[in-house]
Amino acid sequence: MLFANNTSISHLGDNLQLLLNEISSEMGKLEVWFDKNKLSLNWSKIKIILFGNCRINTQINIQIDGITIERVTENKFLGITIDEKLEITYKIYMYM
Repeated sequence: MLFANNTSISHLGDNLQLLLNEISSEMGKLEVWFDKNKLSLNWSKIKIILFGNCRINTQINIQIDGITIERVTENKFLGITIDEKLEITYKIYMYM
């Protein structure tokens, strides 16, 4: 079994519940595709982040196969940390 690295999905909209439903649907489709292609999702690494004017205390609940997806306020993607306000933190390392 192989793992799919750095996979991400995004949706844009005004209605949070509709967005959550769309993301749940897309995750289900991705899971089927991964299974057909003998890839595996690492469920412990799957996170959701809401960008924009959403309040931090807004409760969300996305479950895939009975596993609740954790909401985070920042996440590292391809070496860049991005937070829910779209502030980007760069860390530059120089090796010699």
